[in-house]
Amino acid sequence: MLLVVATGLFFGFWMDPVSAAVWTCGMLCIHAVIIRNCIRFLSESPSLTATRKWRTRFVLLDLLYGLC
Repeated sequence: MLLVVATGLFFGFWMDPVSAAVWTCGMLCIHAVIIRNCIRFLSESPSLTATRKWRTRFVLLDLLYGLC
């Protein structure tokens, strides 16, 4: 999260501060969704079908995080 905030700050000095703030808020929201999903995953009982479902979710969330 510190890396996202630092990148947003430097981007705000270099380019438009509003778009940097929007990007930073978006990245922090995606990060919060990933953390919430991690907590939900750890609270479930382990099973093979649930693990496959969660693996797909985490891959999609990671791709979303990488695209922004």
